[in-house]
Amino acid sequence: MRWLVLIIFIFNITTAFGGVCVRKVENPGTDPYLNYVLLKKVEEALLETGQRIDCGKGSVPLQVSIKRITDVPLAYSPRQRITSYNLEVVISVSLPGKEREFFWSVPYEQESGLKGEMPRREAFEDALDKLSLELLDFLRESLNP
Repeated sequence: MRWLVLIIFIFNITTAFGGVCVRKVENPGTDPYLNYVLLKKVEEALLETGQRIDCGKGSVPLQVSIKRITDVPLAYSPRQRITSYNLEVVISVSLPGKEREFFWSVPYEQESGLKGEMPRREAFEDALDKLSLELLDFLRESLNP
């Protein structure tokens, strides 16, 4: 009987404290893939900090937004077509009482129109991979005082 009471007590303690709730990503653009990748990276960082992802009672709201995505031309082909870009990404992550913006720049090439958005999406993923350590530090400092 004691074990049952102890198990119920521990279960109540662990469920009493809510996790972190990430509802959606604000994106001024129209590419839903960017929202998906950013949400996935933020959730991975939250899990790595030891937080629980939960939108229940007592959870801490986390707002993620893409402030700016800019393609800056770097190189032109002999036919005056742009072939290389620098993707500049500004992302904002805010918790109650704390907000931080992250900026990173990643080069990518668009050799021909056959690949569509794939090189740009890969560059966005590369930028998020480079931002993930800074994001992880921010979440650890903010959520684990």
